[in-house]
Amino acid sequence: MTKILLFGKEGCALCEGWKRKLTHLSFPFTYYDIGTTDGMVEMAYHNIGRIPALLVGEKRFEEINPSEITSEELLAWAKPDL
Repeated sequence: MTKILLFGKEGCALCEGWKRKLTHLSFPFTYYDIGTTDGMVEMAYHNIGRIPALLVGEKRFEEINPSEITSEELLAWAKPDL
């Protein structure tokens, strides 16, 4: 499966929505809270400008609502060999 990274912060409703969606779909993902030093370092490393930010392999989305990407699209991007 392709690596999925999610960047967000506490109190961000869209960020929480992404965490719920990815968890519901049983997609393993790494969450970075940009309110922490580690989260800020990763945000800078990946050149993230706005949250929520979702990186699925080479695909990158910033400030996107979880309802804007279907489960089928996520599955196709996360499991390209299927």
